[in-house]
Amino acid sequence: MTLPLWLHGIIAFFTCLAFGVVFRVPKRALLSCGIAGAAGWLAYGVALLYFNNVMISSLCGGFAVACIAELSASVLRCPVTVFAVPGIIMLVPGLLAFDAMDAFLEGNYTAGLGMVIQTLFIAGAITTGLVLAGAIISGLRTSLRKKNVIIDEYQEED
Repeated sequence: MTLPLWLHGIIAFFTCLAFGVVFRVPKRALLSCGIAGAAGWLAYGVALLYFNNVMISSLCGGFAVACIAELSASVLRCPVTVFAVPGIIMLVPGLLAFDAMDAFLEGNYTAGLGMVIQTLFIAGAITTGLVLAGAIISGLRTSLRKKNVIIDEYQEED
């Protein structure tokens, strides 16, 4: 029996919140860590239902985590990694990496190598999503600053 997607989101929220506690994230940032993780996992789940491809789903999940992390970092004045690291915990292909090492130990090198390659591709997709969202948001910030839509806190007002 599979769980509904909304329940996956709630579980992901509390999981990432717990990892935020383990990683000693400031208390004011814990809620955003949970939201980033839940958003990433829900984006992964929806993309998996729609595309039926783990690589694209991982990219979407990483993108969602990075968007929430960038937004939370600017609002709460914390580094992006405070939100991104606990947020991607749910997306990391740890079981696949474990199964790959297990296959190597059992002497099944072909299956192990296939799983290692798949693990690396999934990790690359997550990273691509994180970088892509960071680049897009950075570009948006720059263009909005040039149009004086965003006023930097360091600018002196006349």
